[in-house]
Amino acid sequence: MANFLSQSSSPYLLQHKTNPVEWYEWSDKAFEQSRLMDKPIFLSIGYATCHWCHVMAHESFEDTEVADRMNEVFINIKVDREELPAIDHLYMTVCQLMTGSGGWPLTIIMTPNKEPFFAGTYFPKNSVANRVGMIDLIASIQDTWCNHRDKIHDSVSTVMRYLKSPSPNHSHSLDLSISEQAVSQFSHDFDPVHGGFGSAPKFPSPHQLEFLMAYYSRTQSDHALLMVERTLLGIVNGGIHDVLGKGFHRYAVDSEWKVPHFEKMLYDQCMLMRAFALAYDETRNELYKSVVLDIVSYVTERLMHPEGAFYSAEDADTEGEEGRYYSWTSEELQKILTKEEYILLQTHYSIEDTGNYNDEALHMPVGKNILHRVGQSISSITDSMDSKHLQDIHKKLLLSRNDRVAPLLDHKILTDWNGLVIASLSLSSRCIDDESLIERAIKCWGFIQKYLIDDTTLYHRYCDGDVGISAHLFDYQFLVLGLLELYSATLRSDFYYQAVKWFDRCKMSLWNDEDGTYMISCSDDLIVHQSDHFDGALPSGNSVAYYNGLKIGQLSQQLSISNDAQRLIDSNSSYINQLPTNHAFWLAAFERFHYQSAVLVIIGSISDRQKNQLLRYRRLLVMLHHESPQSNRSSESIVIKRLNNRTTYYYCQNFTCSLPTNSFKKCLDLIKASESVG
Repeated sequence: MANFLSQSSSPYLLQHKTNPVEWYEWSDKAFEQSRLMDKPIFLSIGYATCHWCHVMAHESFEDTEVADRMNEVFINIKVDREELPAIDHLYMTVCQLMTGSGGWPLTIIMTPNKEPFFAGTYFPKNSVANRVGMIDLIASIQDTWCNHRDKIHDSVSTVMRYLKSPSPNHSHSLDLSISEQAVSQFSHDFDPVHGGFGSAPKFPSPHQLEFLMAYYSRTQSDHALLMVERTLLGIVNGGIHDVLGKGFHRYAVDSEWKVPHFEKMLYDQCMLMRAFALAYDETRNELYKSVVLDIVSYVTERLMHPEGAFYSAEDADTEGEEGRYYSWTSEELQKILTKEEYILLQTHYSIEDTGNYNDEALHMPVGKNILHRVGQSISSITDSMDSKHLQDIHKKLLLSRNDRVAPLLDHKILTDWNGLVIASLSLSSRCIDDESLIERAIKCWGFIQKYLIDDTTLYHRYCDGDVGISAHLFDYQFLVLGLLELYSATLRSDFYYQAVKWFDRCKMSLWNDEDGTYMISCSDDLIVHQSDHFDGALPSGNSVAYYNGLKIGQLSQQLSISNDAQRLIDSNSSYINQLPTNHAFWLAAFERFHYQSAVLVIIGSISDRQKNQLLRYRRLLVMLHHESPQSNRSSESIVIKRLNNRTTYYYCQNFTCSLPTNSFKKCLDLIKASESVG
């Protein structure tokens, strides 16, 4: 019998529509039932490509014994974390508070008033070792709810007191010492052999690499660049890189990047594309350019909607097994390849007859091989990638793999993640000098305009023609980021003015003037309205707002906008000072715009040749181009007007502009004096 999820548009919720659990969507109806029946809420949060969500579903939510007990004791609610990120963020905070860790599936038990009193992640059906099972958990919650409601009240009071506690108010302005502190911490955590930071599991964390590259741009620190390059090489060599189908898996479960968690997320592709593009811009290493194109190829071939936007993710599991689609037995490989090809593959990919991964690291059948290259230099990996023989082997294996059952595609389209696509494609187009990436970015923006914007309203999700969910902080700011990068890559003023429009709309909707931060959402569905500051798998909404505010302030030469951005980072300075490595995108923006930016303000029109010359200056030269002649345009640093009724150039740094000139050559000389062409 179908439950209440059958009418949902979320691919994740639809995976559970035939569970015997009487699932509700997050809705007033569910909470009304909870109050009427005096039952606690069992809230389960996950997403369509989540491996352990699948495991818990198979073990418990599809099991009639567990489902009957859940239906008896709880009102059960399923949430797609990617559709409702504010709810996910709130209750993940609770889980981390109550247990010291988090993850998905996220399990929360709460009152009919949405107040949590128990939290955890994955629970098996039956208790094992030190992990309680669902059968015992349900019995325990039922006893506490019926006989010890005072304990629940005490737990709720503790959690709510924490959630409603004010943010630290001892904010202050940061200086360059915070970058030195961050680099020191990264150096301490750096793995000099395999790259990356810390031990297993290892996440690529591209925005951390972006900060280190921004720091390198200012200081020319060889060690900062070494940490970046060794990490990028480890990622490319490792099993986290799908060398056959291209793109990258989410993270590695080991410290050597060999064994991935196999799901592929759109946002990971975006952030890695950005990191490799910036690395190419700094080093001109052709490997990095090839990886950018590798990622573009993957998202275009596997994740792109026919009208240009991009789907969310591909699953880790096929036929009930994680990694089945991507891994190989020795026998399978020998059937596909000639003896010589198999030997060559063994040489480059550490293929073993008994499998090449530790079965304790990943729940896969033994005897499987994951394609990863270990211990090669950048030059040798480039040589091997260019090898005709290896390319032929790749094609054979890919053709064979395409005959397998493909991973599930989560085909919902999210505004925030597509904003990242636009940003990454636009930035990469400038770094690797490939205009075709701009065409893809513009087409993606066209999809958002057509389907996800209704007059003055921005929406979060599109799926099979169904559009809904009001925009949250990530939608606004990631889209603004994309539009600003698109503007910087084209100098088309319509992109800039769209960026300003949605930046202003976000401030009107979500700015909390009391705290000096942006709220994730102001929805009435939430028991508290949270802001975010931590740069996790993605940059935080507030750090991207900081980046955008600085850039718009520089472009517009409006000091008040930059001052708002300054207040934003000041309000979060206590968090940043405490753990600077966990706020890497904040620090990347801090480095780029405070210490390395300059603005060329152009009043009038310029030729395509002149525009292309200016676009060659990629290293954070911020440019503003007014196509229509404007006179007496006031900024807060200077009255900008046309000189001699001809195209006029103002070169500005730190809100101080040089005398205007009509000479494009003189303008270029000013730029060259402070920045060399990449």
